[in-house]
Amino acid sequence: MKRYLLVLLILLTAGFLLYRHCIREKGKIFVLFVVDTLRYDTFWDIAESGYPGSGFAMLKEKCRPLHNAYSTSPWTLPSFYSLFTSMPSYALPPATSGEPGRLPFFTDILREEGIHTAGIGTSPYFNPFFGFDGHFDIFLNLTKGQGQNNSRRKIAPNTFFEHMASAEEIKTAVKETLSSISGEKDIFLFIHFIDPHIPYLPSGSRLEDFLGDEELGEFFLPDNLSRLRDISREFSEETHERIRNLYKECVRDVDRETGEIISWIESRFNDRDIAYLLTSDHGEEFWEHGGFEHGHSFFNEVVRIPFVLTCTPPDASNPVDLTVIGGIVCDYFGLKTYENNPGDIVISSNLYGEPGIAIISHPYKLINHKGIFLFDLEVDGEEKHPLEKSPFYEVLAEKSSQLLEKSGKMKFENIDEDLRQELKSLGYIQ
Repeated sequence: MKRYLLVLLILLTAGFLLYRHCIREKGKIFVLFVVDTLRYDTFWDIAESGYPGSGFAMLKEKCRPLHNAYSTSPWTLPSFYSLFTSMPSYALPPATSGEPGRLPFFTDILREEGIHTAGIGTSPYFNPFFGFDGHFDIFLNLTKGQGQNNSRRKIAPNTFFEHMASAEEIKTAVKETLSSISGEKDIFLFIHFIDPHIPYLPSGSRLEDFLGDEELGEFFLPDNLSRLRDISREFSEETHERIRNLYKECVRDVDRETGEIISWIESRFNDRDIAYLLTSDHGEEFWEHGGFEHGHSFFNEVVRIPFVLTCTPPDASNPVDLTVIGGIVCDYFGLKTYENNPGDIVISSNLYGEPGIAIISHPYKLINHKGIFLFDLEVDGEEKHPLEKSPFYEVLAEKSSQLLEKSGKMKFENIDEDLRQELKSLGYIQ
């Protein structure tokens, strides 16, 4: 009898362990794609175009889109800081001093909970100089053909365009990194592509292909951004259209590699739950309001961004910005840490020129920059027809003025002389 009871106990124990194994929660992976300088409309044009192997199309099918999403700033560095700290850009310390890099990132919370974090990008701002390396278990800031670059200095401006890693090189680094992570740890992966950033050099192109063109060649000269912003509005419409097409080809390079990354991850980790979120740090102006590039204005072509995700989204009826991403990621991993509704959207931290700020209280948007302008985005999405003054105007104008006093103009006195000269060469400061 005792023998039968012992056998029964062994069988029950084995059955219980097998049951626990079968019902055990799957490991989780969260992949955050941030595509530098990606316009909202360009993402959707490509996602809906039916290109074979399109990563954007894959995400369109898998994800829930939020069509009312905005950056927190018209340029990269404050946007990155807002994304990782969940703080609006106007509340951050001066970005060029590196102080925001010492604030807590949501990746720190993930690491404390045993979630493996990896950050892979290519940007002079995604850099140890600005404090990003200390917030990931694996940190790679790639330069073309050189692999990991943990230099404390930024990449010099006269090599900025030539040394950024391509989307294909980022893809290779992603595969190598994920292959190196052993065990069944949950994983958070940040992937940054910079291909759509000026000078819009698509895969397979060479600088020599463009330098002979009197107008187009201006886009590929080093240390030329400040001049280019001034003269490009006078270029022919043919040149403008060629520039828009080159930009879209660069976005397509990212689109293809995103598709390959998604396919590879789902093949290799088919036993995991995988969540995706794709967004951008800001958009790009192509002379819609008389300007070019980014950092200089708060119109939607610069600050409205794509935002698609597979996990539970914030309330889609309200506008969102980059500060909600920390909450989305933490919620996915079961860490209830952040609120997901930022309320009114505040966009600040101009890169150069006059200080400015924008407030979005849907459907209204007020821009306080070179004047004060109020738009109804539901009837004037292109922001061409400012509304007359109204009580609502007065409320937002007052709020914007108070926030401008708090944030002020970008401060550059706390940076070393090398970085100051680099920013001057790029036309970002005088």
